[in-house]
Amino acid sequence: MYSWMNLRTAIQKSILPFLTLVLLVTFCSLAGVEGSGSPGHPVKSTNLEDSQVDALLVIDVSRDRMPISKYLYGVNIANWCPWYYLNLCAPKLRDAEVSVVRLGATNMERYNYKNNRVFNVIARENQYVPMSWGSFVKWCRKAVKAEPFLQVPVYGHVAGAGDTIDDPDYDHMQSIDEVERWVSEAGRRVKFWGIGNEPWIAWKREDYPEPYGDSAHGDQVLNKDTSYDTYFGRFLLLAQGVKRANPKALVLGPTSANWWLYWTNDYSPLCPVTTANGDALENDSKWKIMSDIENQWNTDVFPDRGADPEVTGWETDNARVLSQYLIRGQKYEETNGTRVADFMDVHRYIRTLTDRDAVQEPRGLWQDDFKSRDLEVSWDLETGSSQGIETKLLKRFQDMVDVYYPGTELSFSEYDYFYWNGYPSLPQIAAVGQMDFLGFFAKMGVKVACNWYVGEPNQSGNSGRKGVDSASQAMFNERGEPNPKYWAFWLMSHYFRGKVVHAESSDWDTFSVHACKHAGDVVVFVANKGDYDHDSGSFISGQTAKVAEIQIRGFSDSTTRNLRIRKILRFGMNDPYVVHMETSGMNVVHGAFTYEFQPLAIYAFIFSEKGFPEQPEGYLMVNPKRIDFGPYETGVIEVDGEKKYTVPISITNARQGTTTWSVSKDADWLNVVGNVSGETKVTDSVYVTVDRDGLPDGKHEALVTVITSEGTVELPVTVEVAPGEADGVKRICDFETGSLAHAWNEIEPYSVGWWDGHGTPEDKDSPYIYRFFLDQKAKPYLGGLASMRIEFNRSNGDTKNGRFSMPFGTYGHKTVILGDGGQGDVTYDATANWSGYSSLQFDIKTDTKNSEITRLLMVITDELGNKGKPAVGNMAYEDWKGQNLLKITDGKWQTVEIPLDGVFYDWRYPEGQNGSKTQLDFSCISQIEFAPWPGNADASGTIYLDNLCVVKTESGGSEKQEAHLPDQK
Repeated sequence: MYSWMNLRTAIQKSILPFLTLVLLVTFCSLAGVEGSGSPGHPVKSTNLEDSQVDALLVIDVSRDRMPISKYLYGVNIANWCPWYYLNLCAPKLRDAEVSVVRLGATNMERYNYKNNRVFNVIARENQYVPMSWGSFVKWCRKAVKAEPFLQVPVYGHVAGAGDTIDDPDYDHMQSIDEVERWVSEAGRRVKFWGIGNEPWIAWKREDYPEPYGDSAHGDQVLNKDTSYDTYFGRFLLLAQGVKRANPKALVLGPTSANWWLYWTNDYSPLCPVTTANGDALENDSKWKIMSDIENQWNTDVFPDRGADPEVTGWETDNARVLSQYLIRGQKYEETNGTRVADFMDVHRYIRTLTDRDAVQEPRGLWQDDFKSRDLEVSWDLETGSSQGIETKLLKRFQDMVDVYYPGTELSFSEYDYFYWNGYPSLPQIAAVGQMDFLGFFAKMGVKVACNWYVGEPNQSGNSGRKGVDSASQAMFNERGEPNPKYWAFWLMSHYFRGKVVHAESSDWDTFSVHACKHAGDVVVFVANKGDYDHDSGSFISGQTAKVAEIQIRGFSDSTTRNLRIRKILRFGMNDPYVVHMETSGMNVVHGAFTYEFQPLAIYAFIFSEKGFPEQPEGYLMVNPKRIDFGPYETGVIEVDGEKKYTVPISITNARQGTTTWSVSKDADWLNVVGNVSGETKVTDSVYVTVDRDGLPDGKHEALVTVITSEGTVELPVTVEVAPGEADGVKRICDFETGSLAHAWNEIEPYSVGWWDGHGTPEDKDSPYIYRFFLDQKAKPYLGGLASMRIEFNRSNGDTKNGRFSMPFGTYGHKTVILGDGGQGDVTYDATANWSGYSSLQFDIKTDTKNSEITRLLMVITDELGNKGKPAVGNMAYEDWKGQNLLKITDGKWQTVEIPLDGVFYDWRYPEGQNGSKTQLDFSCISQIEFAPWPGNADASGTIYLDNLCVVKTESGGSEKQEAHLPDQK
């Protein structure tokens, strides 16, 4: 770091123009300095060390120009993700101009498009996919405005009519004719068809010995199915069928999982398991032969493998997996006169042990001499070492295409970091990585790329690790709010278009740079990757900015003289969104200028000959505009014994200098954590917490005041105090987690998942009978942060019975927290055990179209399978003619009370009710079901639910809930 930077930090804005002029004069001569600029080699400037900058970034618009495919901006959704979460994310995906969406994940290799089921190899049963392929296509085109990307199972084993692996018809062998009918039915609505998903590991099972054990795969596919002749024979027949049904379809394959499987498969005639679901024979000596390192290049053991890569290299051996894909695709075209394999498609996941390695690893896509420290590369059987390999993947891939099958395009149908591995630990590093992925893809001519993944409402699963793993590295968090990676994607998608041009950094370790020419503008993306501890590889907190010079070359002298910075955008550490920065004082002299780059911040500079510099509407942003803690949020959680603060106030500066700030509050129950004043150059975060001790039940309000050199902002803060378990009220679900599917909270606020009929034959295709939303406006007095809104339309069912009696309901009352070994170490029955409570209560508001009341069927189920429909009012079963329905007066919030010692009638679906009574076991309740039952099959309306709880009679909870039975007369 050069000493003048400390001076630059301290000076006031009033002398910035003068200093800028001095710097520009200093760097004027650099604008004409030529460097080598060759990919993978530093740009050299003879006087860089004397120029007081940390790096030189050269953009040459006359070199390496290549169209940027619009299909780089793709994403994946997981096949298990429910519609309501995807619908929550759709507007943000559309705003990010997502161009393609893939319906992905391992289980899609077992997808049966006719019954909309997959075989879930984790649960070991056939399950319905919440969003059918037809609904997915409609959602892509209408909600996201993107191209859908579907996946054909390559091995043909798809979910049959049976439910479990023990059913003789649980597996169905999908024929080529069936696939053709599927593609024909999709028609021109689906452009991209992938064949297979990570096929070389589809045979592995969790009971196989290492290195062949894999709990996420394996049931019907056998090792022998992965031989080149068997696999490619099936692949080419399927590809031919896809093209026959839709000649304009684009086919992608073979979708290899990662580095090892780009080159080598594990087919061995010695594999001891030769029948589907056969005994694993873990002690069979043949497994040991297959695992022995000395046999890895023995063609008697692995006949499809190439030679030792240390001898023959990677892409030059025609026995490699991807080589064979290209060779066989070209041979098919030569024989049949038709190309059926359009893309060479792979997956790329980065797995590192430090943040330092994570932020550098995308360079392995293209850069000569870059040695990968990715564990998927450096710790595999092919190398037996951790010294690093020069991966330069995209160069290798293009070399293979040029040699074996010219014209084949490159695609990455999945890419990202291994989100479950813990690194990068800083989400902002994932954002910088996202920028580099897209920049390098464009640089090397990749045509399709789909990030893994949008997210899901319960991203940590039942592990209990809230806020960890994919929750911090998916595109969106569990509430559907953007994670940092989204904003990097958004920024690139909006501005990295047109044609990529040459961009080179003199120090790739510190600065990444990408550039394009679009609509007459030159757009330059720059990220300062930051500094890291030498020993731990962790990002160093409190580090200062670095300065780089950007040079724009390749224009005529007159054009270069007229270049100006029209707009500057930033997404930095803690920025809540992309920030429009001031351009004052930023003058380009002979195509060159310098700028101060904050660590782990992404910048986009738009250069133009035309138009005036665009200034932001304001120079200070304070977010959020208000804070609602609800009845449970405190602003702090404890993770591994360490306090983590969760409710930030972000103070964001759009100026090039600093902004001073101070924070105050006007309530004793509200606390500000850390400094209450400071100076911010990017975004400072102040965390607030609340203490409810001593506060009476009800709502409480306060103000947080943020005073800055740009002005004053007041933030309203609310907190609620509601009766809890100490008061005899146990909440089953009140949506305070901001998700409809959390099923693992072992302390209040408990939250269960909610299911509906989506994906089943009764409710397979949209428009659906039920649509779920979190509603932040419609909620009862003690409503917390949100209620659940259910929009229903019974005429939307896909079968006659489905229109009339399909319910929606809860699940996950019983939560198992998985241990390190994958076993359930701790079981929480907090919401399932209703023993000792006197009544079930919930808040509800209804509005059935053309009616003054909503009739509601309600059924409670225990783990023994007993299903009870509570009797309501004082009328006997015969007088109600078997209905016994809740009658909710429309238009106002009410609290419904169901006495647990009351009468429950036996209920069965689809038989209904016969007057028999049942005794529920309230120590193990598994679900609650609801169905609006208005008497006609085409009724529609809206239901709001909140505060599902059980209450003890002797407590004050019943009075606080204002519990009552609705009027049944």
